[in-house]
Formats: sequence, C-alpha cells, structure tokens
Amino acid sequence: MQRDSEDLTATLLILPPSLLDELDLVDPSYWTVPLQVMAFAAAAMLWRTRCSSGWWLRVVLWAAVVSPVVISAVVLPLDGSGTLATLHGDLGVHRTHLFAVGAALWLWATGRSGHTILLMIPAAVAAHHFHTGDLPSSLALGVACGLIAAAATGPDWSHPALRPLIWLAGTSYGIYLVNHNIGYTVMYQLHHAGASPVVQSAAMITASITLGWLHTRTVEQPAARWVASTRPRQPDTAAAR
Repeated sequence: MQRDSEDLTATLLILPPSLLDELDLVDPSYWTVPLQVMAFAAAAMLWRTRCSSGWWLRVVLWAAVVSPVVISAVVLPLDGSGTLATLHGDLGVHRTHLFAVGAALWLWATGRSGHTILLMIPAAVAAHHFHTGDLPSSLALGVACGLIAAAATGPDWSHPALRPLIWLAGTSYGIYLVNHNIGYTVMYQLHHAGASPVVQSAAMITASITLGWLHTRTVEQPAARWVASTRPRQPDTAAAR
C-alpha cells in the first residue's frame, strides 16, 4: 500500500485509529505510549502507598491482567454507542497485561516476590490471545517471557565480547523512545532523497542508538537517581515472598 506524508504524520503523532478516518498507520503501535503513560502514572501514585510492595502490589498486577478481560467481555457489549470500546482501545487498556507481566518478571528476578508470581505468564498469554485472537503472537509472548525468566536465573555474563551488547541493553529504552518518531522521520526523508532501503535502515539505526544513548545519559539516568534518592527505605523484601 502506498504511504503518503499524512500517513507518516499520523504515525509520528501516535494518533489512535479513531482519529485517523481514512489514514493508514505506518506502524500500528499507537497504544504503547498511552499504555506507558497510564502505567507510570499509576506507579507514581502508588509509590508511597501500601500497594507499592507485598501482596498489595501483586493484587494490582493481577488486576491489570484480569480487569481488561472483564471489561471487554462484560462491559463493552453493553455499550451501544461503541464509545467505551473506542476509548478502551485507544488508551491501550487491552494491553495492560504486557506491563503487568513485565513487572512480575522483574519482581521475581530481583527476589522481591516468590515463584507463584510466575503464574502471571500463562495468564498474560491467555489475556493476549483473548484480546487479539492471534495465537502465534500469544505463544511468542509466552516463549519470550519464559526465556527472560530463564535468563534471570543464570549467572551474569561479563565477558569483554559482550560489553557492546550490555551497553546497548542499558540504552534500549532511550532507543525505543526516539526510534518511533525520529527513526521514521530519518527514513522518510532519505527515501524522498533517493536513498536505498539499506542506507535508510543504517541511518535510522545510527540515529536511534546515538539519540537513545544521549537520552539515557541526560534524562533517564539522572531521573532514576533522583527518584531513588527520594524513595523511603523499604523493609526486608524476604518477608514479602
């Protein structure tokens, strides 16, 4: 399908489908931004409450998996206008299980929760299949979570040959943030300049890694240090297992 500047603009602005009319998204991952905004806002609100640790936190994570399924199965069918269904999709509510299972894996890998929290992996796979109906992607989610869990149980590798990969992993979130907008813009401009797909991809990767590293060093790491310095000291996490 031929894409034009309006389609690219819609993607760069991460507009939800309900605002697009006849436009086609270059990348239909619009829901990633509202999902993260909601998740991080919820984390900030729960930061100093009892829901930030222990079984209260596990209740919140399970709610993030189960509630959208209940909403889709029970509430949305009663919405005759379709407004709730549109809002549900545009805000990425149907993907909260992805954030929840990621948080669960981190809690387990860092010893902040027991093994039972790994039950969230099959629950997230089931929720993903319920919302998407796409069995291959649902199974891929389960395999990815299983591999992450397996990697977390092994020793940390510190071989010099792996240092570039470790460095890249440390800047991966910054790369993700800039790649969607800036990366597509770089490729779009080079495409109209007559550059080959290989050159476009190389330039996009270079720009994304460079700007992602810069974002990590100047924004993410300073913000993480500030947040860590303001967090009240927590009791021993072993009691919460």
